[in-house]
Amino acid sequence: MGGMGKGKKKRGGNGDDKYIPVPIGTVVYRMDEDGNREYLDDITNSNPRLVAVGGRGGWGNTRFATPKKPRTVLAQRGEKGERAVLFLELKLLADVGLLAKPKLVNRL
Repeated sequence: MGGMGKGKKKRGGNGDDKYIPVPIGTVVYRMDEDGNREYLDDITNSNPRLVAVGGRGGWGNTRFATPKKPRTVLAQRGEKGERAVLFLELKLLADVGLLAKPKLVNRL
């Protein structure tokens, strides 16, 4: 959630970013209220992915000041961020391959 507006013509801070580390090979789906899955991404490298947007910060006191009330005690709360329910599915990836010699043909 974004922070409250501050004094001295400042805005409130934006909400903090949240990182969820997942192993490479994870498939990410967004779940809706009915339990349906929407494919978002297949994690193939360690670059971060955005799945939900955080809240904006609120406005400070000077945003609500008027000529009649130059000093007001109003401040606007920050907005709530987007909420996401995720389904994470790990695909097993092998780093090793097995090689075998072909079977010897029996001789008569």
